[in-house]
Amino acid sequence: MALCVSQIQKRFGDRTVLEQVSLRLEPGEIYGFLGQNGSGKTTLLRIILGLHDCDGGQVEVDGFDSRKDGAQTRARIGALIEIPGAWERWSARQNLSELARLGGADAAAAEDEALRVLRLVGLEAVADRKAGTFSQGMRQRLGIAAALLGQPRYLLLDEPLNGLDPENLAQVRELLRTLAAQGVGVLISSHQLAEIAPITTRVGVLRNGRIAVESSADELLRGKNRELIVETAEPEAVAVLAGPLGGEAMPHPRGVRIRNAPPADALARALLERGVRFEALARAEKSLEEVYLAAQRGEISGLESKAPQHETPAGRLPLQAGLGLALAHEWRRWSRARSLLWLCLLPVLVAVGAALSRLMEARAMEAEVAAGRLATASGVSGFELVARGMIAGLPVLGLVAAGLASQAIAGEQARGTLRNVLLRPVERWQWSAGKLLAAMLALCLAYAVLAGAVCALAAATAGFGDVVEILATGEPFVITKATDLYADLALAWVAPLGALLATMCLGFLAGNLVRGAAAALGLGLGLVLALDLLRVFLRGPWLIAEHTPSLLGDASYPRLFLELSMGISTQLNPSVSQAWITGILWILAIALLSTWMLRNKPVS
Repeated sequence: MALCVSQIQKRFGDRTVLEQVSLRLEPGEIYGFLGQNGSGKTTLLRIILGLHDCDGGQVEVDGFDSRKDGAQTRARIGALIEIPGAWERWSARQNLSELARLGGADAAAAEDEALRVLRLVGLEAVADRKAGTFSQGMRQRLGIAAALLGQPRYLLLDEPLNGLDPENLAQVRELLRTLAAQGVGVLISSHQLAEIAPITTRVGVLRNGRIAVESSADELLRGKNRELIVETAEPEAVAVLAGPLGGEAMPHPRGVRIRNAPPADALARALLERGVRFEALARAEKSLEEVYLAAQRGEISGLESKAPQHETPAGRLPLQAGLGLALAHEWRRWSRARSLLWLCLLPVLVAVGAALSRLMEARAMEAEVAAGRLATASGVSGFELVARGMIAGLPVLGLVAAGLASQAIAGEQARGTLRNVLLRPVERWQWSAGKLLAAMLALCLAYAVLAGAVCALAAATAGFGDVVEILATGEPFVITKATDLYADLALAWVAPLGALLATMCLGFLAGNLVRGAAAALGLGLGLVLALDLLRVFLRGPWLIAEHTPSLLGDASYPRLFLELSMGISTQLNPSVSQAWITGILWILAIALLSTWMLRNKPVS
């Protein structure tokens, strides 16, 4: 079993980044993947991990095709790609335990696994510190710890030693040696040769989108052409003898360096026969840096390894239902974040403010009637206060929900945490569905809080009595019985929920359309407002804005209920079923489009 990359090709526009790249990572070896910055090393790692699509070629992990069985391949690989991302308000322990749970571990096992990898990378003492307070070196070790979760069979590390001090550098090197001894295949992508040279067992050099050299470290350092160093006080004599034997003499601080040298014993015998004195004669060892530079100049070739062979897949790892893991993870993120608090609080504040304003206005008018300055005044009931609160609070709820949903993808990508979760053994469509469902649950919770707060305020201040007109005598004149309004009150709360959920989905779609968090927020809010403005010119039940209250006027059920609660007869009869059909169709369309976009989205 091995990790096999076969004939990978990748283009960005007119630029070819990778061309027919093949390599093989065996269990128990440490593969040094070298190349200049921008040479395509990170792009290849992203393709292996499924973060980018390739234009040709194949990746197999223990016989599983990464395109056909991505969850199985990702379950076998741990990875650190470039700058490690983290949920900065969470502690190191929380970050790692959350990722472990996405791998299928239960809560207790995830905690144990988080502590295990924190000990391995030397972060146990700061396990409960927020990740946002970590230094670059600590973040790097946290990223390595995340890659080690679940004891992967293969470890892909992109510049893993950046930012580490000498002590931590030595610790990580020793950790990688230990993992290799335990049978883990480790691939280290780097351009810092001195840091990885002591631990690599196999080396590949990427040049102009191709593997220029690939072989064992020993073979590369020994080289195809034998070089000898002769320590002598008579370098000219040695050079004269080396020529007829096929060698090329070059100056050396301690004597002569001979390229294409004859066997050492033959040269020593020739020197002794001619009476040339020398103190030492030894093979010249190349440094990994010399090999790398020679490969970049095209001076080394012919050491390419055999093409990877296709293998029979290993046994499948048991994977839990990915949709459930994604949904549970997203809900935990919502419940820990301040965003859920704002989603619940802002609409309530606006709705309560509108209801109290109407209540004070009604009380003032009743006082005017009592003083004889007004003939009559409309009484205020709890039904009207609820309607006023809904009409004020629901548009705010829709905008806040759309704004927060826009960050589900774009916000995580901006923080670098989207890459972390997509490396878990969960399919992308499951991630999209899980994120969308969690956002919808959060909206439903906020909707329930809004309904409870407004209804409680209405009951405590005005009560759910009859709709009345206050006469000059102070007597109430009943316009509509309370018993006639309870059914409409329930429908007023039920009718707009589907359209509000679809409004929130527009924000989620915006987060898939753009990369930046700010751009996604602006686009999400812009889409919601644009649909509201469009309703001014195009009316129809297929617009979700028709079924939610708006400052621009609407024909929604809450608007109808407001008129009923004020005793105004109306011929308007909005359809609750039409509102829900429209909302569901929009939700399904947006969910399918968002899932398709996330599935094909390159993730940096």
